[in-house]
Amino acid sequence: MQVTLEKDMQGNPLYRVPDVNAWEDFVPFVPQLAQILKGSVIEKIDEVDIRIWEVLFDNVVIVFSIDDWEPLMIRAKEGKQHESEQMQKVIKFIRGI
Repeated sequence: MQVTLEKDMQGNPLYRVPDVNAWEDFVPFVPQLAQILKGSVIEKIDEVDIRIWEVLFDNVVIVFSIDDWEPLMIRAKEGKQHESEQMQKVIKFIRGI
């Protein structure tokens, strides 16, 4: 899958996955990814127009979100964790799908 790297409004890295662009794609994709990479979903926020799930991978929380206007977005919850081995492992895996 294609993964693009952008910056959010605060200048933090934000990965986008254009191939996951529907609510129906998000629900099976994130839990399966967490299971394969030995992570666990620790929080789910499901609203009318946005879905945000936090997944814990070896003490690094990675946020997966999708809304009515944007495809899957992936970012580290805290600071420099976007450079973590866990984040790079997730992105590398998605690119290999």
